[in-house]
Amino acid sequence: MEGRVKKNLAILFTVLTVIYNALPVDLMPLLTFDNIGLTGAALLNLVQQFIENQDSMLTRIFKYLKWLCFVLFVMLVLLFGGFLTLFLNLLGFEQISLPYVVIFIMLVFIVWLKIFQNKIVGNLGEKYTAGIIKNISKGFVVRDVYVKGSYGVQQIDIIAITSKGILIVEKKTYIGLIVGSEYDKQWKIYVAKGKRKYSMKNPHHQNFGHVQALLENFPTMKNLCLGVVVFGNNAKLGNRIPVNTIRDIDFKKFYNNLPNILTQQQMSEFAEQIQSLESKRVEYKKMHKNKIKEKR
Repeated sequence: MEGRVKKNLAILFTVLTVIYNALPVDLMPLLTFDNIGLTGAALLNLVQQFIENQDSMLTRIFKYLKWLCFVLFVMLVLLFGGFLTLFLNLLGFEQISLPYVVIFIMLVFIVWLKIFQNKIVGNLGEKYTAGIIKNISKGFVVRDVYVKGSYGVQQIDIIAITSKGILIVEKKTYIGLIVGSEYDKQWKIYVAKGKRKYSMKNPHHQNFGHVQALLENFPTMKNLCLGVVVFGNNAKLGNRIPVNTIRDIDFKKFYNNLPNILTQQQMSEFAEQIQSLESKRVEYKKMHKNKIKEKR
């Protein structure tokens, strides 16, 4: 899923670049380096996303060249382009030119797309997983739930009320080999055939806090909640990974192996309890953001 999203974003980036190049007004009328820089970044990004082995040296080369072109484009536009003219127009010195405004909006959107790419992919990844769970379980599924417990507000990626129980899902969009065990505080992510590695907090420890906060609010859910960590299909799970750690593609088999423990009436009652949290969503979300800022 994550790979497909990045490919679609790369295609969108390329289309926007073609539109920019086709506009009659150029930010740099006497030079063409802005077109060359942006087009180079778009094409390199497009090729990079469609390389089958995302951990290869070729992919890394395309990535570095892409950012080099993009930085070159931004620098040239800022130094020689029409941003100064646009700024003066906005201050009222001249009439604002519509083509410049269109170009400015496009550039802001492209930069926003690149800066928030990981957040966009993460959000779409959660939505994709929630869709899979809903289609297979036919249950009540909600995303991005905020619950206040003894250790502050917890943000739960997905809660699914199903006949198999209440699934508390932590979604991860990492790509690479995921290595860790149930008791490890930190897991490792290996990319580029093991040449690079990163650390991540044990998602099951993280999800345990989510489950506890939910049970504090709804004690009747005790012994009915099951914490599950779901990675994207581009992740490879190590052999020490806990049982309740799966990929999107594994969910159907995982779910079918669970016993039925809830009736339709119970599912409806628990769904109403989860929906009751919506009334304090704005307050809890703000508290959660402040908690994250304090930790940083």
